Amino acid sequence: MKSAILTCLVLVGALMAKDPAPADKVSDSHQHPSPRHVQVTLEMIEVSQADATQLLYKDKLGKDGTKLRAALQVMVDSQKASVLETMMVASHSGTKATSESIREVIYPTEYLPSCGLFEDPTKKENETPNDKALKAAMTAVCPSAFETRNTGSTLEIEPTIGDDGSIIDLRIAPEILFEAGNRKWSIHKDELGNELAVEMPFFYSIRTSTALTLADGAPELFCVLTPKNAEGIPDRTRKVFAIVTADVVTQKARP
Repeated sequence: MKSAILTCLVLVGALMAKDPAPADKVSDSHQHPSPRHVQVTLEMIEVSQADATQLLYKDKLGKDGTKLRAALQVMVDSQKASVLETMMVASHSGTKATSESIREVIYPTEYLPSCGLFEDPTKKENETPNDKALKAAMTAVCPSAFETRNTGSTLEIEPTIGDDGSIIDLRIAPEILFEAGNRKWSIHKDELGNELAVEMPFFYSIRTSTALTLADGAPELFCVLTPKNAEGIPDRTRKVFAIVTADVVTQKARP
């Protein structure tokens, strides 16, 4: 009896040594996962206010990003909509990333008081009416402080891949900043009628900052914005749909 029990124990030990537990294999796969990152694509598509109402209210496409993106593509192809901007940036899970296409605009924000022209002492005794008028002429104001604004497109993201690899938690903050023109804030005329004006630029931006949960590869509408008109003020007859798609990209070793 004892010999039979000993034989069984020997056989069990041999089998366990030959075929390790599946749990060990699973543990090894978790220790060496395939490298992957998230590719985030942002599209901003402009439509009329009437078409925006049709898509969101009547057709109820706000909750179905795939059907909405397909409908917008049909409108773009028929020139009923236009693509305002497309941006893409990729990042590892849990890592922030930024993409910029900008132009730096440097402009003065503070000025020193204007001053008279340099006085020529040799003409002090024999001043003509023109000399007196020139003395009263004012030079342009002198900027003393400056500020820089980045006009153009900026996209900031922070994706996090879920445990199953098909769900992405995404923090996203896109912005488009336009230089909309200049405005005169102060106007002065000297005795010769020369006009001296202090001009300051003004800007128009469309931006948002939010957090989403997305399915891998599925487009999603996450914001509707109002663009500017030619005067640089909100144009409420037009809307911009912001649509994001997050794709999990798994890297494979070359054979």
